[in-house]
Amino acid sequence: MQIMKINHWFKRAYIAVCAVIFAIGAAQASEDTAIVESLTSDRQDLQEMDFLGSGQTFDLKKGEVLTLVYLNSCVQEVITGGTVTIGASKSLIIGGDVKPSAVKCDTDVVTASE
Repeated sequence: MQIMKINHWFKRAYIAVCAVIFAIGAAQASEDTAIVESLTSDRQDLQEMDFLGSGQTFDLKKGEVLTLVYLNSCVQEVITGGTVTIGASKSLIIGGDVKPSAVKCDTDVVTASE
């Protein structure tokens, strides 16, 4: 009987921890941090003027070029190929190339609307 109570407690604790991790990840991924300025190929998951959230990850094919502008840091990135993970102020690129540059913008005016 004691073992069943311990197993039940562990199961509840595990579910609670998973729920917290999921909620944190969903909150991070839902915050819009970048916008797609241009894309060299037609895709269903990415299009021009799409808002992207921190933590969002996707793959670009070799030679595929994506241009992003980060809303809060006024950084433009031209990304060619690789795995792209959207961050708060810049992207993490694995297996591809990124050319960042500063762009003039007003961070008080540039906001994502719902």
